[in-house]
Amino acid sequence: MRDLPRRPKTLPYCDRRVTPSRGMTLVEALVVISIIGILMALVIPAVSAIRESARRTQCRNNLRQIGLAMDGFQAATRSFPAAGPGVHLMVGGHTRLAVLKQFSPQLQILSYLDQENVVKAANLSLASDSGDAPENATAMSVHIRVFICPSETSALLVGSTGPVSYRANLGPGPYLFDMDDHPTGDLPQGGEGAFGYGHSFTPQDFKDGVSNTVMMSEKLMGDGESASFTPSRDYWCLGLAGPDYPAADVLVSMCANLPSINPPHVSDGGSSWYPVGFGVTLYNHTVTPNSRVPGCKVNGVDPTPDLSGNFGGVFGASSMHGGGVHCLMGDGAVRFVTDTVNLAVWRAISTRSGGEVVSEAF
Repeated sequence: MRDLPRRPKTLPYCDRRVTPSRGMTLVEALVVISIIGILMALVIPAVSAIRESARRTQCRNNLRQIGLAMDGFQAATRSFPAAGPGVHLMVGGHTRLAVLKQFSPQLQILSYLDQENVVKAANLSLASDSGDAPENATAMSVHIRVFICPSETSALLVGSTGPVSYRANLGPGPYLFDMDDHPTGDLPQGGEGAFGYGHSFTPQDFKDGVSNTVMMSEKLMGDGESASFTPSRDYWCLGLAGPDYPAADVLVSMCANLPSINPPHVSDGGSSWYPVGFGVTLYNHTVTPNSRVPGCKVNGVDPTPDLSGNFGGVFGASSMHGGGVHCLMGDGAVRFVTDTVNLAVWRAISTRSGGEVVSEAF
């Protein structure tokens, strides 16, 4: 049989002509890097904004929970908690306030925030009136999440005591007392807010209406660094000796006039939710939210951390949220009040019975 012709062998692959691939040029690499940089510049702020929006939502929810706890306390006791439970005594022919325990409103509502174990650890029946007695160390060390704004970044968040972001409103005046309550009767303004030092108020005491009165708002914690002064967080010591103390606007001007970039100051503001005092759990409406006026206390020049010994000063609301602060109203609503709010309006919504007429659009 005749053999068929064979097919020619295919040339090996390595013998084929292959066009070499061309690498990326320097110009192309720079263009790609520029595009990636632009995308990152767009994406990172968007992600940060989303995260801050989530933190704001959680902050509002914290205040709503505190508002529900306030309502629970009021329903059980027929009044809102006092800023330090107290009684009135007759002294030298005049009725004077005697504060029995330095208990903050925050401490008094813990049972209504599912924190009964903390209340039991607080040994309230044994506590001294100093508010920081040794028998309360265990309770004071507890960090209660609902009391902390998620946007807060202070070093006090890892401190040995439970810090607090949300403070009780003492009104437009810079002092704890009004003239009738102070032992010497020499303080011009105080005691007009939703909470009173040594006083507990019922809803009927809010002549302006609970829905028109701020109960609590945010205040940034101290920076926890005593070596330097941070105006937005720390408060400095004026060291006024009395007996005559200035009214609110005069005091604000004095606080704005810093004697140095690092005056005697306190950096542990908001370090504990337990005791009552402007240094920790109270604030006032002497200045608008996030004011450029640094905080200050009228008494003392000693920068030693003091939890509750500040009877007056500029302790305004502040937050890490851009443009304003959250406020818990007496009816449980939470409103965001901007930094640009008129000072007269800001002070008006801090009084429980000032008789002011305030527009809803503040």
